[in-house]
Amino acid sequence: IKKDGNGVEKIIGVCNYCKLEMPADPRKNGTTGLKTHIERRCKLSPLYQQQGDANQPSLTTDTMGSGLVPHTFNQKKCDLKVVKFIIKDEHPFRVVEGSGFKEMMKEVQPRFKVPSRKKVAEGVWEL
Repeated sequence: IKKDGNGVEKIIGVCNYCKLEMPADPRKNGTTGLKTHIERRCKLSPLYQQQGDANQPSLTTDTMGSGLVPHTFNQKKCDLKVVKFIIKDEHPFRVVEGSGFKEMMKEVQPRFKVPSRKKVAEGVWEL
């Protein structure tokens, strides 16, 4: 509870990470604003999600140029694409352990867990 400039008491929610104060009166505001702040705006929060929901598809351009198509992240499909990348471009398996490859993949798809070179080798053998 905090008094404003007119001496009126207001219920204030405070972010534990960045200390931002926002209205949190359960009769007027509730706690949704603070929850949204923690999940979408506060970069110090462990719950911060830079992108949308992991299960919600995003629209991407189809490779055939036929417009936008929904895309949902799939770890197994990405692992297969890495294996095909290794085979087609004749890269060594250790390329996935390089800092440049890891940085690039983190930027392209933050949810992608880069496989080890052993997992890539197994994938090549299976394919």
